[in-house]
Amino acid sequence: MTDIVLTLIHGTWARHAPWTLPGSPLRKALADRLGDRITFETLEWSGANTHRARREAAQKLRAQLKDSIADHPLARHFLVAHSHGGNVALYAMADATLRQHVDGIACLNSPFLCALKRNTKQFMLEIFAWMAAYFVLLFMAYAVFHVLAPLSTDPDLQHLGLLAQIGIGLGFAAALILLIFLVIVPGLMYGRTLEERVASWAAARRSAISQDMILPPNPDVPVLCAWTAGDEVISSFGLLDALANLPYLALSFVGLLLSFVVSYGLQAFGVFPSLFTVPLVDPTLTPFVRLLVRFVLDYPISTGIYMLALLVGLFSAAVLVNLMFRVLPMGIGFDKLVDSLFVRLSVTVTPVTSNHVEFLDIESEHGFLGHSKAYSDAAVLTELARWISARSTRPE
Repeated sequence: MTDIVLTLIHGTWARHAPWTLPGSPLRKALADRLGDRITFETLEWSGANTHRARREAAQKLRAQLKDSIADHPLARHFLVAHSHGGNVALYAMADATLRQHVDGIACLNSPFLCALKRNTKQFMLEIFAWMAAYFVLLFMAYAVFHVLAPLSTDPDLQHLGLLAQIGIGLGFAAALILLIFLVIVPGLMYGRTLEERVASWAAARRSAISQDMILPPNPDVPVLCAWTAGDEVISSFGLLDALANLPYLALSFVGLLLSFVVSYGLQAFGVFPSLFTVPLVDPTLTPFVRLLVRFVLDYPISTGIYMLALLVGLFSAAVLVNLMFRVLPMGIGFDKLVDSLFVRLSVTVTPVTSNHVEFLDIESEHGFLGHSKAYSDAAVLTELARWISARSTRPE
């Protein structure tokens, strides 16, 4: 009679995993600790590094577990998975009925997939705010230096007298205020409506990939996550995640504000050329006033042009690095490229959707090969056997 059924699940690129075969250190260590009344089963799947392959493997695992439970209804059923096999095991737990018959899942160095929301609405508000501020500055500069300022030097207007010039100036100022209320304010309101539509569309795309990628809720089955310190695969995922997130950091409010300040300062020191030259309508202006004019209107408007170019570059970079450092390494299809821009795809050492998680942090004796040798590490095998043994006795 079988007391324990252990289903072994290999990871990516390991279709013929030696650690799942009879006589492997893992099988021997578990058999020595758990006794002879133990049955080993293996899940054979392609091991391809694609999200589709892992989903198909999870479906195959569900069917295999149902057969195993039917064959051994009184036995304890455990899953032991390595690397992406952990994701396969947890995807299979979407079946609530199946979860009632699985007593535990042990994951060895599994990079659990995680999809975190991005605040798309906040991001769109920041972009529209920068655009609105830039166009308002540009319009004000034109109004001041091409309409109001020439009033003081135009010979055809000088005979009107000071009061007439002031009246013209005030009239133009009133027209400017009216233009703001009739054109700029409605434009901003339309921009807000457009922002809401874009945010709604982005939320739908984000929801689609999140539902497909995120691990299903697992409120019942205990999970052991054995992680060997210095795991080369999870460390590599961490590096790729940091690189992929750089454009998003630069597109944040703080990042854009810092870019504005840096661009402004580089113009002041002559490193960046000024793209908008304010005409000196009055040659009698003192150097201080000319400098003030540049700092108040010239540099900010030029900086706005630089910021527009930066936004285009950052958007392009976000698409490129997301493809190179997230989509391809995680095995996501190109059809999910646009959707993946609205979530932060990453990996974690524990599954965020499981309620009962025990984390095992071990310093591997295999050094740099901690990931690929986790299933033969003596400390991992000892703790794995202890964990399964503690859950292998049914309560009276």
